[in-house]
Amino acid sequence: MTIPQTFFGSVLLLMLYACGQSIAKSRTSPLDYAELSRNDGWLLRVHGDGSGSLTHRQYPHHHLDYPLQTFDLSILRPVAQACQPGSDTASCYNLTYYRSAADRTRSCSCASSAPLDEAMNTAIANMQLTVDDPGSERSCRMLRRVWLAAR
Repeated sequence: MTIPQTFFGSVLLLMLYACGQSIAKSRTSPLDYAELSRNDGWLLRVHGDGSGSLTHRQYPHHHLDYPLQTFDLSILRPVAQACQPGSDTASCYNLTYYRSAADRTRSCSCASSAPLDEAMNTAIANMQLTVDDPGSERSCRMLRRVWLAAR
């Protein structure tokens, strides 16, 4: 007795639909976020959709809101997962990472890493992207002055 070839095709097609695509565990949700803060007063919050906000503790009412896809949150997650506290507390970041799929927050008290520096440098370099009204123009000027004065 022979089995028709259409039977094998049907079984294969059924297996593909039944199994479906695997869900990538490394995918970031728009609800995920990372907060980077430094001892010098800067606070950067990066959201899963690539948007973010920047503020300084000296000017809490002035903040900059970055558009979608300005940042890449997926490069910050490995830093939070493999928290290796640095020794130079003056240049390290306090990092908090929230993963919505697990409803879990990870914190690192003194993370020193190139991806964190890159995120902060992206925020400073793209300050002008946040200007969409006179209020954000003033915040941009104020925060740029603080950044330049610290350097």
